[in-house]
Amino acid sequence: MPLSHRKLYALGMAIREIAASPEFRGQRFRVRVDAISTVYYWHNNGGRSHQLTRLLRFVLVQCRAAGVQIVDVVHVPGVRVVEEGVDRLSRPRAMPLNTTADRDHRSLSSAWFELLQDWAAEAVTMDLMAERDNAQCPQFFALHLSKDAV
Repeated sequence: MPLSHRKLYALGMAIREIAASPEFRGQRFRVRVDAISTVYYWHNNGGRSHQLTRLLRFVLVQCRAAGVQIVDVVHVPGVRVVEEGVDRLSRPRAMPLNTTADRDHRSLSSAWFELLQDWAAEAVTMDLMAERDNAQCPQFFALHLSKDAV
């Protein structure tokens, strides 16, 4: 699953999770992404890719169910994401920034993952940004097949 697809799916799942919290009902959000295709699909209510269009609809359905509104989706360049430290908890420390290895090998430490599960008040069952060797859930989405995959 391409990265922009995974990000839209993760956004929908995050909104689904906040639906259980009444304090979020009625809130309005601006979504900042580093995938220009996500911005394009949001502003055009879909596009050529049936998968991305379906994922966009999934996000909108989750917003409606949660009683929240996304007022805008804006592009933030990847370099700025790094500068702001948005994903610093998942970036591998030993890899140079903005390389393929850096982008494709992210993982939360087990301590942060446990804190996330405590915050969610239930077990996280799917890792949306994993590989076979660093997945922390039984189900995961991998960008590439592992060498030992059959």
